[in-house]
Amino acid sequence: MWIANKKTFLSLLIGFTVLIDQILKFLAIQKKLPDWGIFLNNFCNSGISLGIEINHYFFWIFWLLALVFLLILIKKFNSFFLWLVLIGALSNLIDRLSQDCVIDYLSILNFPVFNLADFMISFGFIGFLFYLNKNN
Repeated sequence: MWIANKKTFLSLLIGFTVLIDQILKFLAIQKKLPDWGIFLNNFCNSGISLGIEINHYFFWIFWLLALVFLLILIKKFNSFFLWLVLIGALSNLIDRLSQDCVIDYLSILNFPVFNLADFMISFGFIGFLFYLNKNN
């Protein structure tokens, strides 16, 4: 019973989080995000994390290898934090395929511009490291 509920919860979490991130990205492109001092209208990041540019073909090879590695880790550990990383990766993949870049819209202090999906990836990765440390 718990397995079915957990799968349902994860499916809803994935769908909801990707939907919210995609709505915010759409609003950023349309320049309709509120001016609260943290939102940019639109920043199209064609590179990888922190705007680092890499060869287009190398990017896709790296992305596929990272996805396979992530799926192996999810199968082995079944950690909620790894699911967060996957959710963020999928939302950014939607951008990459539809916009040929990742739409970033959050600008806080002097930190590089990012989006909800980037936050999920970072939070998930850091959380997973804590999870591993706690279980070892």
